[in-house]
Amino acid sequence: SKGGAVRVLIAGDARGRFEELNRKVKQVVAKSGRFDLLLCVGSFLSPPPLLATQEEDGSKPSTQTGLLASFLEGGAKFEVPTYFVGVESAAGDAGESDAVSATKALLDKFPDSNLNYLGTQGVVKLHGLTVAFFDDLALSGGNGAGVETKVAGFQLMRDKATALEGEVDLLLTNKWPSGIAVAGTADPKLLSKLKFEQQQDAGNGNGSDAALCTRDAGNLAMLLRPRYHLSACIGNFYARAPYANPDLGAGSHCTRFIGLGAVGNGDGQKFLHALGLKPAGAMSREAFLSQPANTTPNPYLQQPSPGSQGQPPNQMMMGGRKRPMGMGMGGSGDNGADLTPQDFRWGQGPTRQGGEKRMKPSSSAPSAPFQSQFDKAKVVVDSRKSVYAKNLPFRATEGEIVAFFKPSGGTIVDVRRRRDPGSGNWKGFALVQFETAEQMEAACKLDGSQLQGRPISVNPAQVHTGPGDGQRAQREANPIADCWFCLSNPNAALNLVASVASECYLALDKGPINSPFHLLAVPIDHLSCTLDLKDSTFAELERYMGAVASCFASQGLDLVMFERYLKLKGREGGNHCHWNLVGVAKDQHVGPKLKEALSEGSGFAFREMKTKLNREDLREVVGDMEYVLVTLPDGSSLVHPIMRGERVPFNLVREALAKSMGCPERADWKQCRQTDDQEANAVAKFKAIFGQFDLM
Repeated sequence: SKGGAVRVLIAGDARGRFEELNRKVKQVVAKSGRFDLLLCVGSFLSPPPLLATQEEDGSKPSTQTGLLASFLEGGAKFEVPTYFVGVESAAGDAGESDAVSATKALLDKFPDSNLNYLGTQGVVKLHGLTVAFFDDLALSGGNGAGVETKVAGFQLMRDKATALEGEVDLLLTNKWPSGIAVAGTADPKLLSKLKFEQQQDAGNGNGSDAALCTRDAGNLAMLLRPRYHLSACIGNFYARAPYANPDLGAGSHCTRFIGLGAVGNGDGQKFLHALGLKPAGAMSREAFLSQPANTTPNPYLQQPSPGSQGQPPNQMMMGGRKRPMGMGMGGSGDNGADLTPQDFRWGQGPTRQGGEKRMKPSSSAPSAPFQSQFDKAKVVVDSRKSVYAKNLPFRATEGEIVAFFKPSGGTIVDVRRRRDPGSGNWKGFALVQFETAEQMEAACKLDGSQLQGRPISVNPAQVHTGPGDGQRAQREANPIADCWFCLSNPNAALNLVASVASECYLALDKGPINSPFHLLAVPIDHLSCTLDLKDSTFAELERYMGAVASCFASQGLDLVMFERYLKLKGREGGNHCHWNLVGVAKDQHVGPKLKEALSEGSGFAFREMKTKLNREDLREVVGDMEYVLVTLPDGSSLVHPIMRGERVPFNLVREALAKSMGCPERADWKQCRQTDDQEANAVAKFKAIFGQFDLM
């Protein structure tokens, strides 16, 4: 683990291809380092259709563990501690299936195999992560007994969810949940396949055991509200945008669904995926409740599943009656209101004493647009200079809040408030920003003073002693699924990495302006910008910058560097801090040209910082805002905080730099991509030049 993050690999249907799976895992470990565990979902034991055999009487083989037994008896051991579900039961099995019993017996013979069967259902702790699992393949017998076994399994999961303390990090179901795919983001063939499977599931009142996409899996997701939900069986890789779980009183957090392909499939479907997760219990509440910009509504509350006749997917068929998961512990009140999975999770229904249904406040008519006395477009939001005021009266106006803080003697530059979407009233808190941090501290002395007869809580909006110490630095430093710059991502362009130190690394740019003298300096932890870095990480980053400057100077080149801190929707790689380091010919005098090109290309003025890059000075200029930062060959910097409502072209600095270097045609990185051989030659050339300057 690094920075508290647990490094997890997840794999789709193994189908008996254990050697191929283990070989792929070894390749990933060789490239990206050790992982803490491998989780396998989907059909684990059953061989692919072409390898399946039958007994002479046409029945299934007496055991599904034959391929696994051959693998283990040959002395093989899984590269990473491996945990799996997906032991398919046969028709006629009731209770624990023959396959499950045989699997457990086999693994007992090989305690050092690094392989563990999680079981049919349950919740376990693995490396600090809370992992819930439901082996819907083992609990599907294809007949009445199988249905009873599956229902009993749900009851056990329900009981375990009730007793569960804390949050679920990972939920494993072999089958996909109905309604999870988003049209427009999934392959049409996948959507067609899912539609067929959902119709199969809806065709049986108790849910068809043959269906590979079920309401059952969605019910578990609603019940357990995991951070990640992992499935397989369908044969396609699909990483869904995160969706928001309902706020049950403690805040709304996101769930991400990932479906995986089968090991060794011939369709190019990804079957191995990497995650870096800090256990929910070790996260700050703010980090846990953080929702990315591409978060969608909850799919299980948005639309009915096929054949459900208008019922939302979380309504499941049990014993021929439509009831949500969680019924049977108190039922509904006199008004007939049913409990939902969310109500059951928290051990209470949506009723008041006497069975009266608790109603949400009705939405009021849209209020007139609010006109603030502050020019929001000119305010650089800075939490270090802001207080968090709580228990404000709903009726309190902005002017009254400003007047409340007048005795502190400070100058207020902004008041940030939110309205309740249901009632339209102002919420009972506000962020009040002052000109200086000293004025903010003076305002905190008003803590407990009254406004309209209510005591107001006043505290610093953020405890911050310097870059890398505050609220921004508490964001997760975890690898993010499919981030371009996270070394744990199996699809990262590791062939371009030229140097790796303790906390940062250097890589050649994928589409260089000036090959091989266009580099990326990147922190290993997934953090958004320079202001988020730990002091030790920033120090190492600066050492890399100095080493590259010396290297470029030996080649007659100056160094231009730039960072773009932009929160990019759907482009998570752009949200991993990285600096572009570009070598420019000394005789081109790029500095003045670049200043002019930036001004022309953006339409706004950059603030010039004459001294060496200092994070305190940078924070004073940009506050909590996104920004563009450029460092020129003479050591001075140009910085611009991106103000609210301001649009900045993503390629602004690269276009301006390419123009200043006399090669405007290289502004688009996609037009500068190289072949594999060219990339390999560029990396080798740079390493040979950089060797004497390398940190390692």
